[in-house]
Formats: sequence, structure tokens, C-alpha cells
Amino acid sequence: MPRIPSERSYDDITYKAGDNRTNTSGSFSPFTFLCISLILTLLGLVVLYSASYPKAISLGYPHYFYFLKQVCTAVIAVVVGALVTLMPLQYMSKFFAFLLPVALVSLVITLIPGFSFGSLLAFKGIPIFNPSSFAVFAAVFTAAGLLPYTDEERSVRCVVSAAISLIALEILILFSGGLPWFVLSSVILLLMLRRVRIPKLVLILAFISMVLAAAGAAMALPELLFPMYSTVIPVVDESLYDAALSVSRQAIADGGIVGTGLGSGLYKLGEMISPESQFIFAIFSEELGGIGTIFIVFLFIIYLVIGVRTSKRAIEKESGFAVSLSYGLSLMITLKALCNLLYVAGMLPFSGIMLPFFSYSMEEEAITMLSTVFLYKLAYKMGREHES
Repeated sequence: MPRIPSERSYDDITYKAGDNRTNTSGSFSPFTFLCISLILTLLGLVVLYSASYPKAISLGYPHYFYFLKQVCTAVIAVVVGALVTLMPLQYMSKFFAFLLPVALVSLVITLIPGFSFGSLLAFKGIPIFNPSSFAVFAAVFTAAGLLPYTDEERSVRCVVSAAISLIALEILILFSGGLPWFVLSSVILLLMLRRVRIPKLVLILAFISMVLAAAGAAMALPELLFPMYSTVIPVVDESLYDAALSVSRQAIADGGIVGTGLGSGLYKLGEMISPESQFIFAIFSEELGGIGTIFIVFLFIIYLVIGVRTSKRAIEKESGFAVSLSYGLSLMITLKALCNLLYVAGMLPFSGIMLPFFSYSMEEEAITMLSTVFLYKLAYKMGREHES
């Protein structure tokens, strides 16, 4: 018995509305997104184990040390994300009220002498987590929660609240995490603001303000312009950067088209700095070659496409929060991946940004898993004709 239009989902290859007009904004299904996410997660864990076991053994840890911590972090994040998504969207949109103060406080603490390890929040010299990465996640939620999609829903109060919150976050990100995190978060926020149809004049003024803020901070603190390598090497030494990037490019070149084989890479055995985190893409490229690189780039592109299409679908469902959040989270994950790939290949001077799903970083893995769970939930809800 055929389903009535109100029961039709967009799990089909091409969603057909009740009036037989083709709606391509829902061409990719939640199931597709789930498969892409699972492939990225499992592949990331396998590559992480391959890249990290020599370092774990050399430090006296079990060979699965980094792998197991990453798995535990991913599982906890998925469970927490699933619990949060049980809430209706109108309550989930208030989640920024928890994320925003935590991000602001952690960034401020990082600026206090004795509580930082490079750009990381630390206690007694022991790094705890990267507050800049968390702050970008909080900024996406804050923009989505405070800025409705339509002009009719937008009030002076919500615009002023969003402006103050995001400006404070951006300034703290600049001075705590450095120029790479500031530029990344600025690009994401500008694109999100454009998505919710903020006037172009406001966007231009926001862009000019961000450029002036970065220029002024760089004049006051010139080290902000240097590659912020503090998540890998806590000593500012340009020769170490050059050596690390040289080894990284050599590993990528040695991988060739098909790679040396998973687990057979040589650079992780001592030549590569932080092969399990910042430079895991170089290990991946060495072992799986150009074919593997093209494959993961393709996966991240599909990840972004599904997020954007979910955002388009949310416009039809008149869910402003879903419009912004699905767009912002998918942008955040894919732009992080792009920054890391280009940096490791020596094409972009942005260090400290990890490769989502792959790099060993407990806070980065948690943010990636939470973002993916939220995106899946939004894709599922926006794809159901009978759900609001």
C-alpha cells in the first residue's frame, strides 16, 4: 500500500512533495549521513591506532593507549549528544546558555599566567583542553540560538545579545588561541550570519571590524602572526616548524598514489612530531596514498553537502534554529578538516587545528561527535514531512 504524502520522508533518492514538484533539498537521507559519519569515525580510529602505537610504546604506555582514550571519549560524547537531542528543538536551542559561559570562562583563565600551556588550558603545567576549539563550537550554538532566521522573529534584544556574546568570544579567541582560531571562527560566523539573511552592510562592517581587530592585536602582540604551534611544540622556534613541515611534506610525497599500506608507515617511528594529532594526515597520506586522501576529502565534502541540504530543508520547515545550527556545525567540521589538510601539506600557515575524526584530541573528538549527533538529529527531523 503506497504511503500518503504526509508520511513520506526524504530517505528516497529524490524527495517528491505532495504536489509532485521535485524538492532536491532533501536528496541525501539521514541514513546516508549516518553511513558517512560511521566510515569517518571508524577510519579515523584505525588510522589513529596506526599512527599512535609507536609513540605510546616509546613512552611506556600500552600500544592501544591513545586509541582507547579516543574510543572512550567518542562513546561518551555520542551518549551525551543523544540525550541532548531527546529534547525538543525549542529547548535544544537554549543549549548555548550553558556552552557560552563555559567558553568565556575557560578562555579568560587561559590568559592568566600559570594556567596555560601555549594556547591550552592547563593546571600545574599539565594541559587539560583547548578552549579555542570549544569556543568555536559555543559560538556556532550561540549564533544559532540567538539569531532567528526571519526578520519578523528578530528583535533588538536578541541581536544585541548575540553581538555582545560573539564579539566577546572572538576577542578572547584571538588572544587565547591566536590568529588561526580567530580566522576560522570569524569565517564560520560570517557565513552563518549571511545564512540568516543579516543585511550585507552589517556583514561588511563585521568583516572590517574583524580585520581591524586582528591587525590591532598583531601590532600589540606580533607573535599572534606566527604559526601557533603551541599544541605540538610549546616553544616558539621557527626552525622546529620548518623541520616538522619538511618531514610532513616528505611523508605525503613518499605515500605516492597507493601508499605504503596501512600500518607500514615509517615516519611515525620517530621522525614525525605528534603523528597522532597535528600531523596524522601526513601519516594517513603516507600509508594510504593519494587514493586515500581523495577518499577522505570526498567524505568531508558529502558531510558538508548533507549539512547544507539539511539547512535548506529546515527553511521549508520554518525552523530557524535548525537552519543555522546544521549550516554552522557542518561548516565547522569541514573547515577544520580543510585547515588541517592544507597546513600539513605546507599550503596554509594555520597550525593547532586538528583533523576531525582522526587526530588524537579528547576535546576535539568530543566536539566532533557531539556535532555529528546533532547534525544527524536535525537531518532526521527536517526530513520528516509530518514532524515539526
